[in-house]
Amino acid sequence: MLESQIVTSSTPLITIAIPTLNGEKYIEECLRSACGQTYENTEILVLDDGSVDDTLAIADAFGRADQRVRVQRNAQRKGLCGNFTACLHEASGSWVKYLLQDDSLDAECVERMVAVARPDCPMVVCGRRYVYEGVDEKRRLGAESTLRVSIASEVSSPSFISASDFRWLVMRHLSVNFVGEPVAVMVNRFASLGEGDFDPRFLQMVDLEYFVRLGVRYGAVVVPEALASFRVHPAQATATHLAEKPLQTMYFDDLLYVANLAYSPHYADLRAWGLKQRPAIDVRRIARTRLRRARRALLARSPGDWEVGAAADLWESLIANDPIVGPYASREELRRAALRDAMTGWGPRCRIAADARSGA
Repeated sequence: MLESQIVTSSTPLITIAIPTLNGEKYIEECLRSACGQTYENTEILVLDDGSVDDTLAIADAFGRADQRVRVQRNAQRKGLCGNFTACLHEASGSWVKYLLQDDSLDAECVERMVAVARPDCPMVVCGRRYVYEGVDEKRRLGAESTLRVSIASEVSSPSFISASDFRWLVMRHLSVNFVGEPVAVMVNRFASLGEGDFDPRFLQMVDLEYFVRLGVRYGAVVVPEALASFRVHPAQATATHLAEKPLQTMYFDDLLYVANLAYSPHYADLRAWGLKQRPAIDVRRIARTRLRRARRALLARSPGDWEVGAAADLWESLIANDPIVGPYASREELRRAALRDAMTGWGPRCRIAADARSGA
């Protein structure tokens, strides 16, 4: 039972987990916010993934001044996804509050989140604000649109959002990060480890997929007030992903995420819930439609268009050869599925799914 896994002490040890890599520019501000929490029973874990700048020197200085700060170095590079998972395994606290190296927490953030944590729910989410630095108006407007669909905007006071209501939000905001970045989330370490690792198949949506995995099963406790700051700047991971791997960031991560909802064992509860709705929401049909459209779009492109060579390679590596999605994404299987869907009246259900996504 989940309740037996979650420590119900009123003052549990909270690990503020900070995965780092070459973060010297902002790490001091980040660590000051962690050390300045009004909630005192914390450990501050800095897990470095091979920094070659002054990140470690700055973190070590904080460690000498504050015994709660523990600095560790990965023996081998794990990548951001692997470092997220390593933080869960290395943490000593019963709860883990993520804090990325360029973000910061309000002084009462952890205290407010601990105060509303429940023994039957392994995830607490708070509101967050964006701090803009060196980004254009288009990027700013895009970020603000994400804030408007945040789960924190669904409540006016600290509230528990049930697993069923969380599933509705997943379908309403399909592929949109309605939960928030890691700085806005605290998870129970024991329950989270039971759900598996952060999924290395994802590049940009790795945190959303993990938090959705928890939410569709257990729900979430939500604090609407903004208690954390997420920095939007040209050197953040999102900007790097867009510059270095634009197709995977903007297109294939989304496609894999939706297909994962349809076929991964982690989302069996979501699929079963969808089929019980009236009218039913068939998550697998939604995914099949997207996969068919993506495959047709890819095959219709000319060799010099839309980086078609890179897209074809990504289809093979991320979709066709994926152990979970691949068996359902072949040309033959998609063709058979299209016939089945046509025979069972997919059109109306497609509109129903669109309504769920839009909130209509």
